[in-house]
Amino acid sequence: METLHPGVYVEEVSSGVNPVTSLGTSTAAFIGAAEKGPVDKALLITSVLAFQQNYGNHLKDQWLSHCVQQFFANGGGRLYIARVIPQTGSVTAEQEYQRGFALLDAITDINLVAVPGVGTPSMIRYGAEYCQQRKDCFFIGEMALSDDSARKAGDFIKNLNCKCSYGAVYFPWLKLKAMRRASAGPQFIPPSGAIAGLYARTDAVRGVWKAPAGTHASLNGVVGLSVNISDAEQDILNPSGVNVIREFPAHGIVAWGARTLGTQTDPEFRYVPVRRTAIYLQQSIYRSIGWAVFEPNDENLWSRLRLNIQHFLTRLFRAGAFQGQTQNQAFFVKCDSETTTQIDIDNGMVNLVVGFAPLKPAEFVMLKFSQKTGVSSRGDQLAPRSS
Repeated sequence: METLHPGVYVEEVSSGVNPVTSLGTSTAAFIGAAEKGPVDKALLITSVLAFQQNYGNHLKDQWLSHCVQQFFANGGGRLYIARVIPQTGSVTAEQEYQRGFALLDAITDINLVAVPGVGTPSMIRYGAEYCQQRKDCFFIGEMALSDDSARKAGDFIKNLNCKCSYGAVYFPWLKLKAMRRASAGPQFIPPSGAIAGLYARTDAVRGVWKAPAGTHASLNGVVGLSVNISDAEQDILNPSGVNVIREFPAHGIVAWGARTLGTQTDPEFRYVPVRRTAIYLQQSIYRSIGWAVFEPNDENLWSRLRLNIQHFLTRLFRAGAFQGQTQNQAFFVKCDSETTTQIDIDNGMVNLVVGFAPLKPAEFVMLKFSQKTGVSSRGDQLAPRSS
């Protein structure tokens, strides 16, 4: 600023704060066969009507349209559709679905991915590993309708060679309201559409750190299940990472599990909300610190990075996203001469270390009862006397 005459001069000084922007968590993408629509790109739709206008109505022996309806009925709001052409032969068909994944590569705001009705081990593995490679989305898988018992579900998960925490599998299939055997549609539909909608609803009401399961996690429009699982049967399935959908008299049909495919191999990310919270934090911070590229690599830059990320995590702490009664217990941000050495500086690198204490669901609520023995002295005094 030039000071050419006596007087008061005003200059705006930057605070150095570049806020970390919270990204969305519930935009879904479904890959499946449709009556019409483009096959060279994925379209974003925000309603069932938009799906029907762009992709048509139900196709026989295909479940995409039914799962789209369930997604919006259960709280979903944004959905990409990657259309594939039905093929004969299981190998050919899965190759076509894998081509559908490629249509999602250029879309950066996808958080949830599903392939409705294709409940094979190879497809679940492909979907979960696709999300793991991207590191910004989560795969919702399911089994086949023929997997209609706890024993078959247990065998399915044992034979699944994918053990990464970027996916989950749900069981069994759902029966919808007003669906009859004589209708053109299927009697039962896969659960991935309803579950994706439930994820979106839970995120909007409670946050991505809340498990999309429990008595509040009812599935709208669902009147039955292809098989009912007992407590004893879920005792076997739950530790293996099968998320069972159950029916309870007081609560209806609800999601009664929130475990990832990494339940046994990656216990740190055993729970769906922990993995999805980590994805949310990583991507929100990653996409908000691009301004730091080519800045002078010194304490001034490090302190600005710490300040921006601490502000972001503090907002989440106040919203109840982390464990701990204080911020120091809930998270930390480290970016200084210990994380970024002179060698790192010479190589043009800045190292940030961010840690958080995730909320884990109260999966097992223990009740302990004991009998009260003896009679209080006051009770003795007030006891009636015999004449």
